Amino acid sequence: MDPNADAADRSNLRRGLERAVEGLTYPSDADHPFRVRVEADGRGHAFTPAQFLAFLGESENRGPIEEQPAKVFFDELTFSPGLVELHRLLEARLIGLQVFRIGRVNVEIHIVGRTESGDVAVLSTRSLET
Repeated sequence: MDPNADAADRSNLRRGLERAVEGLTYPSDADHPFRVRVEADGRGHAFTPAQFLAFLGESENRGPIEEQPAKVFFDELTFSPGLVELHRLLEARLIGLQVFRIGRVNVEIHIVGRTESGDVAVLSTRSLET
């Protein structure tokens, strides 16, 4: 594999995802924008909650973490055309979509997927749930 080509692929994916989430917010008591992170990861398999925290560089003491099926997550957002389109894009560009929720009231939401080459893309936002 060509490391320069892999880096270019990650950069292109990141830019495409950033364009897709531009102006989008996650609907909650306080609407938050999405942030995009794309990087190499040699594991090539889905994360467990503990592995995802380690990937983020976080400890397990930051609050409860739960995995939610991506389909369930996006099915709750069908009222938002932008989020429906984002779901279509993620399904087309990434494999193994996962959603992790961390915390209780000020909840971190991370949508995670992998590319064919094994890179990891994470779209993160917050949800204020009162």
